[in-house]
Amino acid sequence: MRARIVEVMESWPLQLILDSDGEQLFVDLDADVRVERAGAEGGLGALSPGLQVELADAPSLDRRASSRAHPPVTRLKILG
Repeated sequence: MRARIVEVMESWPLQLILDSDGEQLFVDLDADVRVERAGAEGGLGALSPGLQVELADAPSLDRRASSRAHPPVTRLKILG
């Protein structure tokens, strides 16, 4: 699933608010999430509002369910 980061929540586990096709989605990140940027391993510090991302292991999140209904995201790719 591709989306734009709206907000990086200061919580543990880290949560993102994403916008996908005009709908907001709250997503939990796994404590050991892998962040990839330009083909290289990155860190959580690279995440910021406005970035386009792809949730590599969560292609079909149900936007109607709370974030707790989904397993945490373990792989995140920054597209730009």
